[in-house]
Amino acid sequence: MHVRKRGEAKCYATYYRGNRIFFICAAALVGAATIYGMWVLLGWYISPETPTDRKDHVQVMAVGLGAVGAIITAIIGWRNLKQSQRSTETTIENTRQIEQDRAQNDALQKYLEQMGQLFREELRSSDEGADVRILARSQTLTLLQGLSPNRKQILLRFLYESQLIKIDGPIDRLGGADLEGANLEGTILAGANLTRANLTGVTRLTQEQLGLCKSLVGATMPDGSKHD
Repeated sequence: MHVRKRGEAKCYATYYRGNRIFFICAAALVGAATIYGMWVLLGWYISPETPTDRKDHVQVMAVGLGAVGAIITAIIGWRNLKQSQRSTETTIENTRQIEQDRAQNDALQKYLEQMGQLFREELRSSDEGADVRILARSQTLTLLQGLSPNRKQILLRFLYESQLIKIDGPIDRLGGADLEGANLEGTILAGANLTRANLTGVTRLTQEQLGLCKSLVGATMPDGSKHD
């Protein structure tokens, strides 16, 4: 497939270069024809008979060509400026995206490290309402709000595989969790309390997965409807 794509890209580049050369040649011919036409029309209008008339003819033609050249230069300058602006905007957007990805990766890594610390504090064996559970739940809900859809999937899988979201588990209550746009393919939600959770735009979510949830009361479903 990659070889095919490279071949298609090479063909497209060759086609683009060929068209570009053709248009340049066509533009040159049109320009030459236009200059010749201007020369003939000026000659017909001025009707130079003396050396002074012919000199005026040449001067008028030079002024006209200078004006055309100035217009073309201005157009090229404007085009280059727009291209430079677009390039700058693209660079800024790419930099912003890279920084955002780095920040999300750092936040997710820090969360996983914190959860490891909480494990050592017996998070899984703690009682309902314990401070360690409240802390873990709050950190989880806060992090979900700032993660991309793919990272939300990673976080949910971690919670399940760590046995943190299950019936009466330490973080079973994910009420109001922001899971918008997440790809939940293969994510097991058994025992998860998703009351008032935002599931808008969630993909690869089956009825079987939903049926394993402890609660979906008030949750916004992938199609935008509210669960009873």
